[in-house]
Amino acid sequence: MPKAKVNSVPDDEWVPDPVVCQEFGITAMTLWRWDHDPELGFPPPFKVRNRKFRRRQQINEWKNSWWRAAIARRTPEVV
Repeated sequence: MPKAKVNSVPDDEWVPDPVVCQEFGITAMTLWRWDHDPELGFPPPFKVRNRKFRRRQQINEWKNSWWRAAIARRTPEVV
């Protein structure tokens, strides 16, 4: 029987904002700014008893698109 991945995180997991801040190495104020910047498109929070959570899948998708955009900006066009 195959072994499960260690530290595997399901895509439907809800991540609390303090963990999001730690993951990105940002402060709560920076996260607040990201929430209020419509051009950035950061995943919206879901509130439960005045605490904010975000879907892991949306965070991962945002990270991937952010990386792709950053690489595209740095890669010189070949003519």
